[in-house]
Amino acid sequence: MAENPIEQGLLTRTIFGLVIIFLISLGGGTVATVFLEWDVPYGAWIGVVVGGGLVLIAFVILYNRYDAQFESQ
Repeated sequence: MAENPIEQGLLTRTIFGLVIIFLISLGGGTVATVFLEWDVPYGAWIGVVVGGGLVLIAFVILYNRYDAQFESQ
C-alpha cells in the first residue's frame, strides 16, 4: 500500500500545514473585507469565521479525496 507523500516527512507536513493556515487566513480576511463593505454588523468577526470555515471545509473535502487514492492502492 502506497503512503501519502505529504505525510511521509516532518518538513513536508509542516510546510503544508503552514500553507493551509495562510490560505484560511487569506480566505477569512477576504470575506471579512466584503462583509465590512456591505456594512454587516460585526462583519470583520463574522467574515473571518465564514471565510476561514469555507476554506477549511474545501480543504477537508479535497484532501480526503486525495488521501483516499493512497488507501485504495
